Amino acid sequence: MSERRKAERYPVDKDYYFYPANRSKVYTCKVRNVSASGACIISKKHLTPHEIIFLHITGTRGVQFKSEVVWAQDGLYGLSFVLEDSEDLDNISFVMNTVSKKINASS
Repeated sequence: MSERRKAERYPVDKDYYFYPANRSKVYTCKVRNVSASGACIISKKHLTPHEIIFLHITGTRGVQFKSEVVWAQDGLYGLSFVLEDSEDLDNISFVMNTVSKKINASS
């Protein structure tokens, strides 16, 4: 199988939350890993491919990322970040730097 990922993924394995595009309710999830282009989450809330959600990653400036569900399998979901402006790019850069520093510090 060929590698489909656009960017290196870093393990996170922490609880966070997301909400749907209409912001009607908040759902908990576990972020398994994250990259500059997306994330993999575990959620009890059923999501479907092409659905838009906002993933909130606390502890990193409290940023949220507009994300598209690109695949779903038994409660596991692949997300692609929809980065729309320079602030989004700045936020994902901050998250990736924070995550990589934590990983390198524990090595």
